[in-house]
Amino acid sequence: MARDWEFDTESSDYSMLQDILSDLGGETRAFGGKDIKGWNQDPDTLMNAMRLISLHETGGTESPTQMQLKGKEGQEGMGLFQYEKGEGHGAHTAINRLGSYFEGRGMDAPEWLSSVNEESGWDVSSLSPSQQYMLFLGDKALDPTAHMRDVDTAGGLRDFWEKEHWAGHKYGENNQLLNPEVVKARQESFDETIEHNLKKHGDSMGFFKDTMLDQLASKK
Repeated sequence: MARDWEFDTESSDYSMLQDILSDLGGETRAFGGKDIKGWNQDPDTLMNAMRLISLHETGGTESPTQMQLKGKEGQEGMGLFQYEKGEGHGAHTAINRLGSYFEGRGMDAPEWLSSVNEESGWDVSSLSPSQQYMLFLGDKALDPTAHMRDVDTAGGLRDFWEKEHWAGHKYGENNQLLNPEVVKARQESFDETIEHNLKKHGDSMGFFKDTMLDQLASKK
């Protein structure tokens, strides 16, 4: 199933998305009055990586209004990146982080950011694709352990998704992983869906497609 939407490249939201991509993708970026290390990735690479994650998260639909079918009531994953709604969950955190990102750059947050709030149940599925992509970037930019410096490789993209977005690891004493079988299954599932979606949608991704497919094939 092909997505039934395209980015509105003439919109102010799309221009803002491109600005954020350029800011985060540089070698360094100014934030909160300091120069900090950037992700050193070009905007197209970041967009391709996010699209592949969205394809995986939505089961290939890329629907901005996608709702997790088996999620806990009130905490379902929503939208292109399946951010959990509900107070204190993934969407709430991402909204706060994107707001802090704009503040750190000395920019006013867009009005739409305040529309995802307690009253809406922290449901991001009402946001446009450009807005949801911005939310993803702002979330990762303000996450102290997350970066997208290695998403131009198959292993790097999988590790980023696994550790910084899925985050389904369970740990016990001495930081021992308690669910290694689940983690391995999720890693394999991600690789399989990424390979499938690169073959299906990757013609517009240039070198990104060929490089990743070669890397995935070398693992078999």
